[in-house]
This record gives sequence, C-alpha cells and structure tokens, in this order.
Amino acid sequence: MKEKPQSLESQLKMARPKRAEVKRVPLTSEEKAFLGEIMDKAVAAEKAGKLKEALDLYTDYKNELLKIKKEKEEPEIKMDKSYRQSAEVNGMEFTVYWDTGYDDFCIYFTQIDLAEARKRNINDQVIRLTVIPEEAKKVFDFTVKEAENVSDVYDLFKKVEKFSLEKIVYEEEDLEKAA
Repeated sequence: MKEKPQSLESQLKMARPKRAEVKRVPLTSEEKAFLGEIMDKAVAAEKAGKLKEALDLYTDYKNELLKIKKEKEEPEIKMDKSYRQSAEVNGMEFTVYWDTGYDDFCIYFTQIDLAEARKRNINDQVIRLTVIPEEAKKVFDFTVKEAENVSDVYDLFKKVEKFSLEKIVYEEEDLEKAA
C-alpha cells in the first residue's frame, strides 16, 4: 500500500526546530545571529503563505544547527600506528610495532622462551609501551644501545621494561603535563 504524501503544512510542522534541540547546542553570538536571520526569514515566509520557501528555510536552519553542533564536538584523534622498527643486535632480535590487541605500541623479543622467562620473573615476550610513536622510537633506540652492552636477552628485557616504565610517556595528555 502506497503511503499518502504529507501535506506541506504537516511537513512544516515537522521541520520547525524544537526549542530543546536548539538549547542543547552552545552558540556564540555570531552563530545565534546567523541562525536568527534564517529563522526570521522562515517565519516571514510562512506568514506570507510561502510554505515551500518556509520549509526550505527551516530545513536550512536545522542543517546549519547540526553543522555547528558537529564542529563543536571533539574531533576523533587519529593516531599514527605505522611506526615499526626491528633490529638484531648481539644476536638478540626485537621489534617495536603497533599491537592491535593491546591498542598500544609494544616491543617484542623473539628469542624469549616463556618457560625460561617465568623462572626469571618475566611474564611475557612483549612489553606494552605507549600510544605515541615518538616515545616508542625512544624505546627502540634505548634497546639498540643497551643490546650492544648486554649478552642476555632476559637482562635486556628487564632493562627495557624498567626504562619504559620510568622514562616513557604513555599518552599525549601526559606529554602535555610533563612539558
């Protein structure tokens, strides 16, 4: 069954902005003036019997209000997750990469045997680092430097873990606080 088209009057009723919709958006005086002009034109058109024009203006008002609301929402932060670096130093292999499971940059030590690691109070082959690529790079550089002077991958793991806990900033907010 075909739906009956709505009359212009009922479309107008639906298109008129509700007071509650407008109050939810904090507006500057310029935004209020801009939207006020559109509203004044819409009301004038409706009073003059120009219902189609009024409908278009009410729709413009709602669209502009929605655009302003979206602009005021916090933008989604897109993180650079592309940093990845591997090395083998003194026979020890390690890689810094973005881990999708942890949603962090991590460093992975390929030669760590978990059974041996547990005997040495190490619980994993991976250390979670940070969400900041530059901080992950600091860990990589530290690991390369330390690996030149260490011959045991388990000792290297412990040094890197200590460094990452003490010297690395986890989130951008923390980076701003430290500055």
